[in-house]
Amino acid sequence: MELSQLLIERGNDVVNNHDPSSGMTPLHCSSAHGHLNTLRLLLTNNAEANGLNHSNGQSGLHYASSSGHGEVLKELLKNGAERDKPSSSSDSPIHLAASKGHKNILEILISDGTSIDIVRASDGRTPLHLSSLAGHSVVVQYLLDKGADCNRKDTTHGYTPLDLALLNGHSSVGDSLISSGACTGAGRIHESATMIQQCWRRYVIKVMMHVWYSSTCT
Repeated sequence: MELSQLLIERGNDVVNNHDPSSGMTPLHCSSAHGHLNTLRLLLTNNAEANGLNHSNGQSGLHYASSSGHGEVLKELLKNGAERDKPSSSSDSPIHLAASKGHKNILEILISDGTSIDIVRASDGRTPLHLSSLAGHSVVVQYLLDKGADCNRKDTTHGYTPLDLALLNGHSSVGDSLISSGACTGAGRIHESATMIQQCWRRYVIKVMMHVWYSSTCT
């Protein structure tokens, strides 16, 4: 049966129904998969723009942000979706977008008023922490250009974005952070300090070897 026919015949019983296994509504599914026309049809027929998945507390905005669907995101915002509402795991939509490397989503959310340094309550990490951790160099550079705090420490381990980049082998992200003023001594100084120091030494040696090679081959 066509979705439009179901909507006409059954109304809210369909548009806001939660799937028993996933907890998702039709709006969540259309947001996750980028089905803009279906989303508009659902919203026209009283789908809840801020309806939450009962299992993880995510809204359509979370699903659109995580999947990188910019036009869906704009449509949800236009229909009153709460831009910075956290999920059950404390992720706001921008945190998910930063983790997945969706620069287009960050641009929309920040233009709409989301703070560039919005903190995830569970661990104190910002979008810059999360994109540095994942090695998304384009997103990291975008956030730095917008003025993100590159020396902010998270609240669980005291990690800075530079710590997270180096611990996970993202040297190009480390370059960007240092060029933007990241302090190499600002990060965590307990428990895993030795690991960070080792990563940092390897990074410095790599840079020095590159400089030496360039100078001897010119």
